[in-house]
Amino acid sequence: MKILVISRHFPPLQSARALQIGKVIAALEQAGCNVRVVAGVPTSLAGKVSDNGSSAKYVVDYVPFGDVKPVRNLAAKVVQRLRDDFTSVNLNSRWVCQTSQKALDVLREDPPDVLMTVFTPIESHMVGLALCAQLSIPWVASFSDPWPPFLRPAPYAPRRLPVIPLLQRHLLRRILRQCHAIHVPTVYAAPVLQRGSDSDLTGRVWAIPHVGPDVWPHVSALVEGPQYIAHIGHLTHHRVCPELLEAIRIAVHTMPDRVAGLLCVGDVCREFKDL
Repeated sequence: MKILVISRHFPPLQSARALQIGKVIAALEQAGCNVRVVAGVPTSLAGKVSDNGSSAKYVVDYVPFGDVKPVRNLAAKVVQRLRDDFTSVNLNSRWVCQTSQKALDVLREDPPDVLMTVFTPIESHMVGLALCAQLSIPWVASFSDPWPPFLRPAPYAPRRLPVIPLLQRHLLRRILRQCHAIHVPTVYAAPVLQRGSDSDLTGRVWAIPHVGPDVWPHVSALVEGPQYIAHIGHLTHHRVCPELLEAIRIAVHTMPDRVAGLLCVGDVCREFKDL
């Protein structure tokens, strides 16, 4: 089976989604699929990456999307938030248009059996919308998290301009109604997407967990006793979720033979330090 994957985040980026989709594609290759990727890359890295990506087994066509600059003050954060809001509903952004054209070129050159678009971010699914009217093959839309952001529980549902959630909901509805199948990493995500889009997703949602290293089952089998829930990276105050902290406390007290606690690697705020 030939699969064309559209993913704005992809190695050599080191974001969580880029690493996840790299593992997913490796697993698809291992299962015997023939995968080709059209991916985003920061402009500063565009001349440094090979069209063979991180593996010589599949071809990656990179489309630059501009560099993400660090935000250091409140005014810059506000501007960045506004830019992100409008980008999330702009079907005619430069990256979406250029990636759609690149994908069409690939479709004509080596027609795949399946198109798979990968969120995050939502621009990958925008490419799917642009292509679906010209395709006669199934389109699979993969969601790593519920979207739009207002569907997520606090504190992961940031405030937006009033009109943005309405536009995002409309875009989500279009994506879910036009794609042929939806992939989510957990069964809990399916009803969230259905509620947020007011769409009937019966029979079209598949919950498949994130792909992890092949060695993990062998490593975990060597570890005896309770294990830690681990988080790698920074945890700031605005990401504190009281329900999560309480769930960890309950797990430690009710399953001491299985859960040792929370292990954080990186800077964390006081709420996590006091846990």
